[in-house]
Amino acid sequence: MKQCNPLTHTDFLKPTKNDQRYFLDLDFEYLDGFSNKDFSDIVFKSYFLYVDFGNSNLTNAKFIGHEEFEENIIHSDAYILTKKLSEKEYKETMGSKMTDVTQTAEPVVDIWAYVKDLVYENIVNDYVFKNNLVEKVYRNDTSSFDHILLPTSDEHIFIVLVVKLGNATIVGHYRLDLTKEYSLD
Repeated sequence: MKQCNPLTHTDFLKPTKNDQRYFLDLDFEYLDGFSNKDFSDIVFKSYFLYVDFGNSNLTNAKFIGHEEFEENIIHSDAYILTKKLSEKEYKETMGSKMTDVTQTAEPVVDIWAYVKDLVYENIVNDYVFKNNLVEKVYRNDTSSFDHILLPTSDEHIFIVLVVKLGNATIVGHYRLDLTKEYSLD
C-alpha cells in the first residue's frame, strides 16, 4: 500500500495498531534506530535504504526491487533469527516418503543468510557457508517441504534446513544424526 505522504523514519519505527509489515517507496539513509529491531516478515518494495540493520531480526524479510541488497545483507551483521526444530517438528515435515530432488530442485528461497547465522551460532562450519555446500535436497511426498542437508565434519551428521515450499520460507533447522536415526556403525 502506497503512502500518501512520505513516511519519516521516526514514524516508520513507531509501533502501529495494525503492525504494518509492507512498505513502498521508502527513502532512508544515514539514520539511526534500525539496529537491534524485529523486522521479521517485513516487505520493502522500491526502496532506498542505507541504514544499519546490525543485530536485527530479518527472518523472512523481503527486499523487492534491489537485487544487490540480498548479496549485501549476507555480508552484513544483520541477524536472521534461526529456529532449532524439535524431533517432532522435524518429522512432521517429512510426510510418508522423502524423494531425492538434489539434481532437479530449483531454489525457492535464498538459504545463505540463514546459514550465515548458523555459522555464527557454531552450528554450521564456515567452510560450508563460504562454499555454498549442499549435500542433498529431499522433498516430501506432498511437495510441501524440502529438506536441505548441509554437511558437517562427521559424514553421518547433517544440519537440515526445512523449507516450506508454499510460502518459500525457512521453517527452521534440525541436527540429523544418521548413526542414531538409522543405527549406523
